[in-house]
Amino acid sequence: MTAMALAFGFLAAAGSATQAQVDTIGAGGSVPLRLEAGVDSSHTYAVRGDERRRIMTYVETVSDVPQGYLIVGENVRPDGQSFSIDSLIVDRATLAPLWHADHSPAGHMQVRFEGARLAGTADSAGSSKPVDVDVTPGAFDYSMARMIINQLPLAPGYSGVVLTHDIRRGAVPLPFRVVGEEE
Repeated sequence: MTAMALAFGFLAAAGSATQAQVDTIGAGGSVPLRLEAGVDSSHTYAVRGDERRRIMTYVETVSDVPQGYLIVGENVRPDGQSFSIDSLIVDRATLAPLWHADHSPAGHMQVRFEGARLAGTADSAGSSKPVDVDVTPGAFDYSMARMIINQLPLAPGYSGVVLTHDIRRGAVPLPFRVVGEEE
């Protein structure tokens, strides 16, 4: 199995002789993307010297629903305790976000993507407040960035920016460049 090595947050300077075409990847864009129902997981490790310790497992479940796909992402501690859960529904044809609920120690939030707006409520420390903010047209929900990147035509030199929107932080463009292959 060959894995691609990615550099995030870095793109060649404008006008560089080595700069390749940079794709902008957004919902409903020219790069064909799709989801399949199923479960996937990934682990996050803390590394100090020769010591490697698992600090979190991310479990992602995709299910078919009438509106498109339901994606449930759960962060689980090594002791098996759930730390946070994100649930979102995306459009089947474009993967554009339609609805998102987030539950974590910081509180919970439930929002609907309505065109170029995000509207709903956020609850934290016992208080509730309305959410009504602009969303970059074509942005994916930030929670599904890994799913999008895994479907791109990754090859050394390929660069792009995945347009995403985090329901708590706002617009989060994810620039990346494939810097090599690993066996």
